[in-house]
Amino acid sequence: FHNELYPDIKFKPTSISLNDIDKLIEVYVLLNKKSWMKSVKDVERILSQKSTYIHSLSCWTQDILNKKQTLLDFNYFSTTSTCFILRYLMVFKRQELKRKFKNGPIKILCGKSQFSKRERFSGWKEDYESPKKKSIENELNKWKIKIRLEQDKYNPAVQCLNEEDVKLLFETVPPGKGFIVIDLFSLIEPMIFHFKYFVSFFCLFDKLFDNVHFKKSTSSIVSNAKTNFLR
Repeated sequence: FHNELYPDIKFKPTSISLNDIDKLIEVYVLLNKKSWMKSVKDVERILSQKSTYIHSLSCWTQDILNKKQTLLDFNYFSTTSTCFILRYLMVFKRQELKRKFKNGPIKILCGKSQFSKRERFSGWKEDYESPKKKSIENELNKWKIKIRLEQDKYNPAVQCLNEEDVKLLFETVPPGKGFIVIDLFSLIEPMIFHFKYFVSFFCLFDKLFDNVHFKKSTSSIVSNAKTNFLR
């Protein structure tokens, strides 16, 4: 990124395209996919005003139907970056969310236009679900406290996070250090540890007892255990 695309960035602030700055965020997130919080400092550095990256990427916008209403807008973010920023805001920037939304529901603009229905040339309309809304919904379903999306009363392109769900999440997950997502890897890891212990135990007995029948039994047990574990 630095050497080929933006070599001048090592020496002076450099303008970065929206697509490239999003890709850079995405790379840092994917490098820490087992623990998304490890990428927080890198992403904060990229988005910081003091950074040498000059860009206009922002997750904030105004509702065109109500200029006083602030919205979250992830239309210039990839799905990976969107999920990260959403987690980041809900864990580290709760006070900012409360201030921006005036202690009201958190509102997200879904889709590139602010209309959730599109009109065909024939003149009739069909229901249209934004891919962005779907990806956000999938992300929210992975959280320890699942958060429901509700369509805004005034703008059909805007989705609101259910206020009761958000309140429960904030009460359950500590700010700044809580694990907001159910980490499947952390559930599997103890199983791997116990399996290794199990195999080591039988291997030890295999060495202690020089018995052909016992060796065959041990080998069979370990082999079956491996097979069952990997299924």
